[in-house]
Amino acid sequence: MVDVYIAGSLRHTSREWWKTYEKIGEKIQELGLKPYIPHIHTIKEVNQSIEDIHNPNLSLKLREVVFRKNLEIIKKDSN
Repeated sequence: MVDVYIAGSLRHTSREWWKTYEKIGEKIQELGLKPYIPHIHTIKEVNQSIEDIHNPNLSLKLREVVFRKNLEIIKKDSN
C-alpha cells in the first residue's frame, strides 16, 4: 500500500530535482507513511534503468507502460 504518491516529471526535469523528491519521501516516512517515488519505484516495476526512463527519446510504448504503471498505483491506493 502507498500512502503518498510523490508526483514529478521523470523526463522533463533535471535529475538533480529527483533528490528533492527523495527528501520529501524521507519526511513522509518519518511521519510513518509509505511514499511512492516514481523514479525509484516505477523503474523497478517496469524493469528499466534511470537512464532509460530519463531519455528524452523514450519510446512511446515505454512512455505508455510507465504512465499506466503510475496510474495503476494511484488508482489502487485511492480506493
